[in-house]
Amino acid sequence: MQSSYCSNCGHRIEATVNFCGRCGVATTKPLPCLMSVTRVAIMSVLSGGLYFYWWLYITWKHYRDHTGEEAYPVWHALTLLVPIYGLFRVHAHTRTFRELMMVRQLTSTISPVTAVVVALIAGVFGSVGMADVWSGEISESLAIFMLVGGVISTALIAWLLVSVQANINMYWRVVSPNASSCRLGVGEVLLTILGIAFWGDTIATTFIESWRTL
Repeated sequence: MQSSYCSNCGHRIEATVNFCGRCGVATTKPLPCLMSVTRVAIMSVLSGGLYFYWWLYITWKHYRDHTGEEAYPVWHALTLLVPIYGLFRVHAHTRTFRELMMVRQLTSTISPVTAVVVALIAGVFGSVGMADVWSGEISESLAIFMLVGGVISTALIAWLLVSVQANINMYWRVVSPNASSCRLGVGEVLLTILGIAFWGDTIATTFIESWRTL
């Protein structure tokens, strides 16, 4: 396979790769990889935190396309379903983007340890928000408890994704100044619709007594 060398750092790159795997400089046209923090925040809230899955998928896909390294975005995102191991992947995910920024000598506020702690706490509160799955009868107090748990979990996830995405956007703007915004993805929309349904059910369960007996 033909290869060339990066004009910025001299690293050898394959002809089919759009970005230098060492310094990140674009070799051809930029990838559409910018996601505004406003979009991430809104989608995280509307989806009840389910947006975390899509965010892991799409940002890892961008990483794969950017570096040309072998990666599996779908499986990477699905690791969130695996207890404990999912936290290791969150750490690896945030650490990878932090390292990309360090290579470009960019100041990063990404903390992999903080990301893991926030994801863990969000997961605990999220399980509280899903209490109706294993509870045969839901009282008003349990319903309120579930709602509060869901709100806290969602808020934590939204904060985590927004803070990391702000760093990622900084990186993309440096290595690819003309990068455009990502189009709305089908999976992104579906998770948001599912999250809205979750919020509707949780709120109805909390404030409508007849709903709790269904």
